Amino acid sequence: MVEDRRTRDELNGTETILVVDDEEALGEVTRRLLIRSGYQVLSASNGMQAVEIASTFDGTIDLLLTDVVMPKMQGRPLRERFVNFDPTCGCCSCRDTHIQSLRPS
Repeated sequence: MVEDRRTRDELNGTETILVVDDEEALGEVTRRLLIRSGYQVLSASNGMQAVEIASTFDGTIDLLLTDVVMPKMQGRPLRERFVNFDPTCGCCSCRDTHIQSLRPS
């Protein structure tokens, strides 16, 4: 195991991340964790809203962090639009099915 000896301040991010998730609670937890780590965070609750935010944001979005399954626009078409809009933007898609499986029935 490699130990990372950097200080907490050295691990803080400075980039802008657009978090897209239709589950409000999950999006809020993600947003808070990223802000606490030093990132500037933009939030959207669906793909169409994310496209609107990206088109009006006066800056660079360094990473698109999106849910895969959402209403109005799924994660894959959203990623494709972002790559066409800004090929330097990183994209990460994730599914929250493992979180859903932890919910009480």
